[in-house]
Amino acid sequence: MKRSAELQPLSREHNVALKLARDARRAAADGSEKDVSEAWRKLSRIWYTEMAVHFRAEEQLLFPILRDNGDHELVSELEREHRAMQKALEDPRRQDRARLSAIGHVLNDHIRREEREVFPRLERLMNDAARRQVQVGLDRMLESMKEREAS
Repeated sequence: MKRSAELQPLSREHNVALKLARDARRAAADGSEKDVSEAWRKLSRIWYTEMAVHFRAEEQLLFPILRDNGDHELVSELEREHRAMQKALEDPRRQDRARLSAIGHVLNDHIRREEREVFPRLERLMNDAARRQVQVGLDRMLESMKEREAS
């Protein structure tokens, strides 16, 4: 399915995260301890370089549109999932095989829900002003992320 231009950067990041989720589930299911550790390192690195910004973009730019249109429970569920993944990724003491499997499943299901349900809903709800606001906001966040990486 072709995504609107405003949501394409987030959809591309979803593709990367789906691969991470798959790799995490595989490592947790039948990988060596080294594989499990590597999967956690990869997830943690991506969390601090990309996923945290991605979550913030969704929460600041997209979720208000959903809330304004009465989707309060949906937004609450998505935010709970964000917080659960954030907590797992930021607590190295809890990075074991079972949690790796859990985060792999939660991340996969979360992304699939956004791609199949949330983004199509947003595309229907966004007017031209909302589209511009999302585009400008995403551009600013991505530019800020690039500047941090460069320094």
